[in-house]
Amino acid sequence: MEDLIIKNCSPVLAGMKTGSLFNCAMEPEKLKTHILSLNRLLSRKGIYIYILKTTPKFSLIYVCRKTGLLKDMDNSRVRDFLRKIGYTSFLFEDLIETLMRRFGQDSAFPHEIGLFLSYPIEDVIGFINNKGSNFKLCGYWKVYNDEKYAEILFSRYRRCTEVYTRLFNSSRRNIEELTIAI
Repeated sequence: MEDLIIKNCSPVLAGMKTGSLFNCAMEPEKLKTHILSLNRLLSRKGIYIYILKTTPKFSLIYVCRKTGLLKDMDNSRVRDFLRKIGYTSFLFEDLIETLMRRFGQDSAFPHEIGLFLSYPIEDVIGFINNKGSNFKLCGYWKVYNDEKYAEILFSRYRRCTEVYTRLFNSSRRNIEELTIAI
């Protein structure tokens, strides 16, 4: 499990990004045990891990930085957008609970997830309005607005993941040591 988090969430662990999302094919009870253990370890540094959805083949895992999420949500455009689709509270626990409920409601993927992953609101709205087409750049997300800014971030995220993967795989650092406290 730690290797999946390093591979998919290094920019979150480094404090560069609010959240990341990935699939995990681990047996659900074993997964819950791993997540409980990792939450005890990483919550001291502001990182929290949630299972957003479970299917017969995989679980969708969300790893986030609490301070980052609260900061990202302290934006009037983001709040207005989220209110329109059913978010009523912007407390950390309420945001996560509403997101989990929306993932469980039906088979549709709640596209506001981008706001929980540090995507710019313009790109989240652009994705929804364009139904995933007509983007300027595709990397960590589909970019509809500022592609130069996105290219810089994508490059930073890739470099961070490369460094974290190298340090983790060489046994020089464990996941707790690689997680920055903010």
